[in-house]
Amino acid sequence: MIAYHAYFDGRYSESASHLDEAIALNDKDPRLYYFRGLAKYRLGDTDACVADFQRGGDAEYNSTVPVGAALERVQGRERLLLEEYRP
Repeated sequence: MIAYHAYFDGRYSESASHLDEAIALNDKDPRLYYFRGLAKYRLGDTDACVADFQRGGDAEYNSTVPVGAALERVQGRERLLLEEYRP
């Protein structure tokens, strides 16, 4: 997915924009919220980051999507913060 590649390439604004579009089409996938939250964190918007992490946690609670595999490359401070919101 373009948004994930943009995130890992450090193009956080582009990633967030693609994730906005993806969420508009599918608001049930927790990975979309988690990665948009991570992008927002990198852009310095911690309020939006936390809101997305919360929405991602809610979506993950009722999901069978393999979230752990998608988050393997996310480490450090961001991962620790994200884990606070996962079920």
